[in-house]
Amino acid sequence: MKIESRIPGGPLPGKWQDHRNHLKLVNPNNKRRFTVLVVGSGLAGASAAASLAELGYRVKCFCFQDTPRRAHSIAAQGGINAAKNYHNDGDSVFRLFYDTVKGGDFRSREANVYRLAELSLAIIDQCVAQGVPFAREYGGLLDNRSFGGAQVARTFYARGQTGQQLLLGAYQALCREIAAGRIEMRPRTEMLDLVVAGGRARGIVTRDLVTGRLERHAGHAVVLATGGYSNVYYLSTNAKGSNATAIWRAHRRGAGMAGGACRHRRRALLRIRHQPSQALPLGPAGRGGGRGQPAERQHPPRTPRPLLLAATTPRRPCVGERGAAGRCAIHCACYPCLVLSMPSAHWSRE
Repeated sequence: MKIESRIPGGPLPGKWQDHRNHLKLVNPNNKRRFTVLVVGSGLAGASAAASLAELGYRVKCFCFQDTPRRAHSIAAQGGINAAKNYHNDGDSVFRLFYDTVKGGDFRSREANVYRLAELSLAIIDQCVAQGVPFAREYGGLLDNRSFGGAQVARTFYARGQTGQQLLLGAYQALCREIAAGRIEMRPRTEMLDLVVAGGRARGIVTRDLVTGRLERHAGHAVVLATGGYSNVYYLSTNAKGSNATAIWRAHRRGAGMAGGACRHRRRALLRIRHQPSQALPLGPAGRGGGRGQPAERQHPPRTPRPLLLAATTPRRPCVGERGAAGRCAIHCACYPCLVLSMPSAHWSRE
C-alpha cells in the first residue's frame, strides 16, 4: 500500500491556504446534485453535516445512538484551545502549532497541525455564534486558562461541561438543517460495510438497530466521523460504544489504519502490566498543577472502621428533661437522643 498524505507543497505556513485559493469552486445550483454521507454525529460529524448542508449539499447523517446528543464528545470537558492571545502573554498560531506537535510526540503531520492552529481562531467565533456558553470574565469578555501545562492561557472552557456545551451547539446547528430539509438524520443505525467503487468510497450498508432492516445508501462522498478505539485501555472513562467498528469496516476495504489508540487519548485510569492502576487526576494534572500518582501512594493505608454514629458516640447523661417521645426538650447530643433521632437501620445492635 502506498501511503499518500496528499499535503500540498510550498512553505509550511501557506500550504493549505494557497491550495484553497486555487481549488475549483462548485456552482451553487450544482451543489444540490451531490450527496454526502456522514457517519457519526459527534462534534466532528454534526459540525461537518451542518456545514455541508448549509453550503447547499444534500447530507445524510447516521449515528447508532437514539439522538446525536448521546455522542461521546461530551467527555471532552477540559476545554478547547485557540491562539486568540486575549491575555497578551505571547501566544500565536505558531506557538499553538509547536505545542500541539510537541504534545503529539512529533508524530503529527505538521502541515495539518498548522492549519488546525489557523482555524482555531475561527472555531471559537463559530461556537460563540452558535450559543456555546463559554466562561467569561467579570467585564463580559471570554475567559482563558492555562491547561495541560501550557505557558500561555489559550483554553476556552464552559465550567466542567465544555464538551457537552460544544456538542449542544453543534446539535442545534444540525437540527436547524434537519428542519430545513437539507439533512436526513438516521439515528439508531449502525454501519455494516463500506461500498468502494473505482478506489473511492461511494456508499455504505447500514442496519436499523430497532427493526434489524438492512439498507444501502449511495453518495458522492463518505465522511467517517466515528471517533477512535478508546477501549484499547483496560481501565478508562471512555464509553464502550467507542469501538471503531466503522473504521474497521473501512480498513477491511483497503483503507490504511494507524495506531487506533492515538486517535482518542482521553483516559483517567491506565493499567500498567501487573501494577496498580495509575490515577490521572484531571483537575490538577490537566491544569499543570500536579502529576498522577499511583493509587496506593495517594493516602496511607487505613483500617476499615464502622461509621455508625450511635456506636462511636460517648455515653454521657442527658442534660434535659425527656418528653413524651423519649427525646429531651433541648435536643442535646447525648447518646440516647442521637439514637432516637437516627433511622432504625442505623441503630447500634449493642
